[in-house]
Amino acid sequence: MPSRTQVEDVLKNYYAALRSLDLKAAVKTFAPDAVQHCPVGDPPRVGQDAIREFFQGVLNHFDAIAVKEEFFYCLENEAAAKWTCDGTAVNGRHISFEGIDLFRINDDGKITEIKAYWDPMKMLAAFAE
Repeated sequence: MPSRTQVEDVLKNYYAALRSLDLKAAVKTFAPDAVQHCPVGDPPRVGQDAIREFFQGVLNHFDAIAVKEEFFYCLENEAAAKWTCDGTAVNGRHISFEGIDLFRINDDGKITEIKAYWDPMKMLAAFAE
């Protein structure tokens, strides 16, 4: 089982990669066979390639993005994180939304599953204009 420090480190690295728009670093936080539910309700994406494709599709719509994790709660190999996101869409519009992510981390300190609870309609509305 990963240590609390390992779990916290992978979460910090994940959010730091998103903040810096570093797709390679973000995907590196996931296990090769990880499952991403983002947002929960969409069909899950399985594996680093599918997760990379999702992130690339989202990040292509931003000139800037600031994801800020407000807090983590870790217990054994699972964690929850509350976050907010402010950004500028490529069309210049400001966008702001928030959510909660639930993580499962393996012994190697990699994300094996993420369930992201957020409303994509706010983001999509900003991209529409």
